Amino acid sequence: MVFGSSNWIKTAGNKLVFPSKELYCFRVVPFGLCTATSALAYALEGILGRYEKFCSYDVDDVIIYSETVQEHYHHVETIISALSEAGMKLSLSKCQFFKKSVVFLGYVIDNIGISLETSRLDAIKNFHTPTSIKKVQSFLGLLNYYKKFIPNMAKICLPLDRLLKKGTKFKWSPVEELAFNEIK
Repeated sequence: MVFGSSNWIKTAGNKLVFPSKELYCFRVVPFGLCTATSALAYALEGILGRYEKFCSYDVDDVIIYSETVQEHYHHVETIISALSEAGMKLSLSKCQFFKKSVVFLGYVIDNIGISLETSRLDAIKNFHTPTSIKKVQSFLGLLNYYKKFIPNMAKICLPLDRLLKKGTKFKWSPVEELAFNEIK
């Protein structure tokens, strides 16, 4: 999705002005604006929130799901119309339509269900043995995103979690190594 002039930009635009003899407002969100993501999320909630039965979104990623091709055509038309009415523009080169399987936020979604994207699995499998608390945190953060796919994750990761307790000195022992290899 491309940031285009829209109602939420006009609202935010009243605050984004150039001081001069006249007021000049942005027509699009400028790069580097730290609140742009939250403003877009708020706008999408207002635009797409009522279509939650067949549409999900995160920042500028939108996914539409349907049971049949005819139903999907109607859903796609509905979402594109809603975005258009709100002044949002889509970048067709970034859009995919009528796919049986899509990658969305690191997950593969298809008619069977939700699974992990293989590149993410590879990142977990190929993670080098942590040599610092920061690297343990990084590894656990990567795992945490996929915790619903890892049975007994909390129990298996307990030795790694203990390394993160305040005041604990980093010491990698066979116990942590066993937990690390088991969870991978």
